[in-house]
Formats: sequence, C-alpha cells, structure tokens
Amino acid sequence: MIFKNRLFLFSMSLLFVGFFYYLLFRQPVLGSYYLGVTSWHKEWFSDSFFNWLPSFVHQLSFVLLTWLALDRKHKWFALFFWMFVNSIFELGQSSFWANDTLFLPKVIEEYLKNGTYSNGDMGAIFVATFVAYLIIKHIEKRESNV
Repeated sequence: MIFKNRLFLFSMSLLFVGFFYYLLFRQPVLGSYYLGVTSWHKEWFSDSFFNWLPSFVHQLSFVLLTWLALDRKHKWFALFFWMFVNSIFELGQSSFWANDTLFLPKVIEEYLKNGTYSNGDMGAIFVATFVAYLIIKHIEKRESNV
C-alpha cells in the first residue's frame, strides 16, 4: 500500500512538472510572460535542450498511473499502450502527414497539423518507457521479498 501511495504521488508530481514546463517554457510562453519570469525562459531553458521533458514525464507518469489503476497487473499493457499512443501522436505531427486528410476527429487533426515532430520527444518516449519498466520491476521485486 505504501508503494502504491508513493508511486501515485510521484506520478502526479511528474505530471505537474510537465504541465508547468509547458506553461512557463514551451512556445508560446504565455505563462512566463504573465508571471513576469521571461528571463527564466531565456537564461535557464534553451528551446532545444529541455523540450523533451514533457514527453518524458507524460509517458512515465501515464504508464505508472495506468499500472496502478490496473491493480499493479498488466505492466506490459501499460508500457506498450502508452508507448504506442504517444509515438503515434508524435509521428502524426511529422511533415509526412501534414497535407493528408487523416479522417480523424477535427480536434485531433488540428493538433497533429499544428504540432511539431521532434526526435527528442520520440527518444524521451522510449527512455521513459524503459525507466517505467525499471521502476515497476523494482517495486515487484521489493514486494515479492516482503
């Protein structure tokens, strides 16, 4: 039970980190303008260095939260489901699909057409999946020894 509560809090904290990163540093940086901390954006976070962070924390937290929601069973489903979903959404933002009619709901088509594909985001998805696997494996091992 302790692992479940800690893992839930950890996962939710990751989501907040990703949310605040988007709010303060991702283009457009309306949050940082509104809060008057535009110097943070220019001095501490270059556009190319940390842009993978939201994809990483989204993948990691959603895998862990899904695993928890499934009563800590079906880890492979949680790992591969979110890796597939996030990869499809990232690949959908590539220029390969830019002019095609995708026959998707309008909101998803607009998201994909206006998004920007990033190799860093794709890498973050795969690294976060591996990190989630290591965390799950560690928890399973500790619980089997108790």
